[in-house]
Amino acid sequence: KHGRHSLSIDTERAETLYTKATDILRRSADGGDAEAQRELGLCYASGKGVAKDESQAEKWLRISGSNWDLEAEYYLADMLACQDNSDIAQILQLLEKTAEMGNVNAQCKLGIAYATGDLLREKEQDSGNFILTSDGKYVRLVRPLSISVNPSRAVYFYKKAMEHGSLDGALNLAELYSQHSQCLMN
Repeated sequence: KHGRHSLSIDTERAETLYTKATDILRRSADGGDAEAQRELGLCYASGKGVAKDESQAEKWLRISGSNWDLEAEYYLADMLACQDNSDIAQILQLLEKTAEMGNVNAQCKLGIAYATGDLLREKEQDSGNFILTSDGKYVRLVRPLSISVNPSRAVYFYKKAMEHGSLDGALNLAELYSQHSQCLMN
């Protein structure tokens, strides 16, 4: 039998387990484990197991990224993009670094950004009004993060994603060619 009481018990249990998990992550992160550092940063970003704290999230994601964790740098770029004072050059630098080192998500994100001129758009067809943040929530955007449209850079990153087996990279490249075939053929 499921009622309100069991739901609150499950929520309490989940919170207790998240707290225990973050304690374990913190010990591993303090010991230099890059994956634990990334996951601890994501816990701080989402407020799971710890109080939500963007500065701690950024700190742990940066530490993990400095230990060659490409996923951490991708999530850091995502988190920074959602801040009011976003530094577009820094975000592009993080994404391009991870894309060049093989992060397919960064490759696709950059392909879309260079195709549309909007660093936050998740798909070429999106209106760009929402973004999925690293803590799994959709945030309504007040403004896009504009960059210069550059179809040849979009093609470059979509092709890199395809080399890593990305269906999204292939589909986005096909869409780009269908919309801009004259520009891209020259």
